[in-house]
Amino acid sequence: TLTLALTLTLTLTSELCYLVSGQLEIVPKDTGVPVLVNPGDFVTFPEGFVSDWTVREELTWHYYLY
Repeated sequence: TLTLALTLTLTLTSELCYLVSGQLEIVPKDTGVPVLVNPGDFVTFPEGFVSDWTVREELTWHYYLY
């Protein structure tokens, strides 16, 4: 099993994301509270959002940067 961990900072853009398959754990820097994103979830990441991501299962997703 491969686990990918990274820190994401969105600058100059926001993102809308729909997870088709896989599992992602997101820990926002401002709260420190982990959030699991599962297939069928629709999430929004505002400009300036800083978080740690851990990919728990390989992801397939659709996203839109705006």
